[in-house]
Amino acid sequence: MASVYIIDQQDYARALTLINGLRADYPDSPYFKYLEAVIKFRLGDWNGSLALVKELGALYRTDPPRFQRKLLTFACSLSGKDCLCRQDMELAHKFFNFAVENLKPDDPKEWASVTRLYRGNAADILGKRKDAEADYRWVLDHPD
Repeated sequence: MASVYIIDQQDYARALTLINGLRADYPDSPYFKYLEAVIKFRLGDWNGSLALVKELGALYRTDPPRFQRKLLTFACSLSGKDCLCRQDMELAHKFFNFAVENLKPDDPKEWASVTRLYRGNAADILGKRKDAEADYRWVLDHPD
């Protein structure tokens, strides 16, 4: 039902209510946390979304194998056949640009690198090669 609200109806407020219930039932589910982050982003709560993505990053660092089989699902689950389409990449670029602009001194060093790497990936797909190259160079210059 959440997928219907998110993908078909784009009724993000209704989807959020459902996802909140699922998160209460399955508090350890990284996928439901991811869905909440996406929905909050779509509803304009970029700070709330960013906080949840940082939580997912912390979970990933403690248990990488748990996420390996889910990474493509995280990337494409809300886009269906349109995975990596221009609209999704524009939203991804906006999100990762927001994440880079809101880096905090106490954020893990890896967070700074991964946000720039993903922002660069999105820029590259969007044909913004110079922006992508700047992010790629930054990542290469930082070992984390």
